[in-house]
Amino acid sequence: MGPDGIREAPLWTETRRVGYCLSIDARQWHRGGCLRAGQRFTWSWTWCGEALGSIDVRTETYAVILMFEPGGAEGNGSKSVAQRVPLVWTRCHFGGGRCWFRCNASIGGGPCGRRVAKLWLHGAAVFGADIAAAWRMRANRRSRAIERLAGRRS
Repeated sequence: MGPDGIREAPLWTETRRVGYCLSIDARQWHRGGCLRAGQRFTWSWTWCGEALGSIDVRTETYAVILMFEPGGAEGNGSKSVAQRVPLVWTRCHFGGGRCWFRCNASIGGGPCGRRVAKLWLHGAAVFGADIAAAWRMRANRRSRAIERLAGRRS
């Protein structure tokens, strides 16, 4: 229980993990006019006034290039990463268009390929569609392997 009598969720549930991870949102960038081809900008995350991280973004006609240092900018000697994320546009019924990211992160051994509005920073190395899905997939693989082993023993 928390100090005000409300039951708190365990600190590292899957829901909490996703909620506390760094993300980028195509809808927010589109509304802000950031997705026009040929632009450059820096995107930062803060929490309670403390900087959590930042990425440099360069836009192309049908993609954004995300440039960042895995593990943050602590000067740990890691090389900068440039991740090209394709953009997909869909028409809206009453005119205009909606922008989406096409996830190109590797999940389950192959490219994800999902059309998503938000990408999350996976393990400080790549932006991908849904970390909770990746964790569930990993857990399912483990449980299936355990079931196979248990089935062979009986």
